[in-house]
Amino acid sequence: SATDAVLFLTCGDDSKGGNAIVKLHQLRWQPGPDGKPAPALEELRRYEMLATVTPLSEHPACLVSNGRYAMRAVNTQLYVWNLDTQQLTAIVQHENGCAFTSMLLHPAQRLLFMGALTGQIECYRSGPAQQ
Repeated sequence: SATDAVLFLTCGDDSKGGNAIVKLHQLRWQPGPDGKPAPALEELRRYEMLATVTPLSEHPACLVSNGRYAMRAVNTQLYVWNLDTQQLTAIVQHENGCAFTSMLLHPAQRLLFMGALTGQIECYRSGPAQQ
């Protein structure tokens, strides 16, 4: 419908200090001049992700968020930022040194699916280790 909105993140710009910039956008459909639905894009918030080791725009990567954290895969590492504090909270290295190519968060469970350069899809669960 015309009132539905889609939220999404973009990343790739670096600030003058070298930190990654992540932008939260809202895409809405509203009536256009001819009465047909037309897209309207609005930037809602801009995050400067602090403590980046290397300029992230230099690397092909992917970005996901669950609303609390933003995660960005760069080569063999996964960077995790807290969106409230904009602080880098973790850097996870792939255990076999394989480059990440894509990421997807499960919509209802605490699962992160990651595509690897080898063609494999890996699934990671957030929470306590299971026996």
